[in-house]
Parts: sequence; C-alpha cells; structure tokens
Amino acid sequence: MSKVINKDEKLLSELKENPPKIIGKYKKKGWAINLIKKVELSDTKDEKLVKGLLQANDDTYYPAVLGLSGSEVVGIYFVSEEKEYFQLIPQQIALEFLGNDLLPFKYWTLEEVE
Repeated sequence: MSKVINKDEKLLSELKENPPKIIGKYKKKGWAINLIKKVELSDTKDEKLVKGLLQANDDTYYPAVLGLSGSEVVGIYFVSEEKEYFQLIPQQIALEFLGNDLLPFKYWTLEEVE
C-alpha cells in the first residue's frame, strides 16, 4: 500500500535527517514502468491518482503518480522506497532532494485519462 506525504515543515525536516530513497534516474522507460506497476493506489477526496512516468530534462525516467482533477494534473508524486511499502512524495518536496535541474518533465500516464 502507498501513502501520500503532505508537505509541512516537520515532515521536511524529518526527511532531511533521514533522506528518502527516491526511485528513478533510469536510462530506460521499461525499468520505471515495471516499478510503478507494483505501486498500489487509492484515490483521495481531492484528486484521482493514476500511475505514470516522468522523463526528466536529462533523459532519465522516474516512476510517478499523477494526481488529476478531471483531466488536469494537480499533483505529481515521486515514489520513495521504504522497508515494506512505497511512499509517495509530492514533487515540491522530492525536488529538494533531487534538484531542479531535472525540470522540465515530460509525463505519460499508464492508463487512459477521460
């Protein structure tokens, strides 16, 4: 099961003390796709969550979860590996650890969005 981390200062300081293991920087799409297929999702009241793939500015790939409101992307979550589960980290927090040089991203969803 996955859980979404909400941004707050306490959480950010905890992650700085124990940095997340954000999954990605794959040179081939297939590796990112294989991993995101393992992540279990459940929608929130504010957004529908869909599995996706990000292609970073350096042509590497990251498995990701996209939060949608209708057909509009309202959130991007990177996948972090914990001991027994995957954690979803909002883009603004994940970029604190990955750096902004990965922007801009191209993205794909693994399922059709209506």
